[in-house]
Amino acid sequence: IVNFADLAILRRVFFGRDDDARRLVEKLGQQRFVAVVGASGSGKSSLVMAGMLPKLAKNVLPDSATWRVLAMTPGRGPLRSLANQLATLAPTTVDRVQTADALSERLLARRDGLRTALDAYLADDPRAVLLFVDQFEELFTQCAEGPERCRAQAEQFVANLADAVQLGGWIRVLITLRADFLDRCLAFPELRRLLEDQGLDDPDSPDWVVLSREVRLNGRNICRINGRSVSLQTLSELADLLVDVHGQGEHLNLLKPKTHVQLLDR
Repeated sequence: IVNFADLAILRRVFFGRDDDARRLVEKLGQQRFVAVVGASGSGKSSLVMAGMLPKLAKNVLPDSATWRVLAMTPGRGPLRSLANQLATLAPTTVDRVQTADALSERLLARRDGLRTALDAYLADDPRAVLLFVDQFEELFTQCAEGPERCRAQAEQFVANLADAVQLGGWIRVLITLRADFLDRCLAFPELRRLLEDQGLDDPDSPDWVVLSREVRLNGRNICRINGRSVSLQTLSELADLLVDVHGQGEHLNLLKPKTHVQLLDR
């Protein structure tokens, strides 16, 4: 079993998706914001870390071997997680914890906090920056500070990413996202605009069918297909047509009523 944290080993055993990694590199060369969207467990993170990053290290894009790569997951506090990564660029003579504290406040107060911090830290050594936000759906699943505060943090996090992509010509942002959270992303206007160039913003697109179901504490179901509200019956009927049962034991769990609660709670 490969320890996922050991990227050196992961890169040695990663194989079979070279075309996908090449297309991802090409996309990154054309756009400053790229989203890798797919089902849970489909290998989005390994495609980036073991497939794409080693290619960048070989200068497949102009000077890509010199890019500063910051990798993070949103976790319980997305702004703090981002601040922790920015703090790694600070001089070693300063207290990193205090630096991260100050950066957290900056990111919360300013939508240009990410871009201007990178401007300052790399002023003496200008180079392109790639910010890799893995498991972007944690923006919606991990925060435990109450709905309003979590929404505010998510909006400010997205605002900083959007500002960096749109105004920082040397900054690129790459995210991985579970497909079932795409509709949640489309609810953020700035994030929706970032996704437009990839054809992920059109609820009527024939290339995407995204199903989501929220079960409230009062028992009420909120069902959506491509971000549009539908009845539970409609969602269930379509889900029955889409479930993949090609001998994959994991997928068969979707058909077992006793596992539905666990699946919904993930």
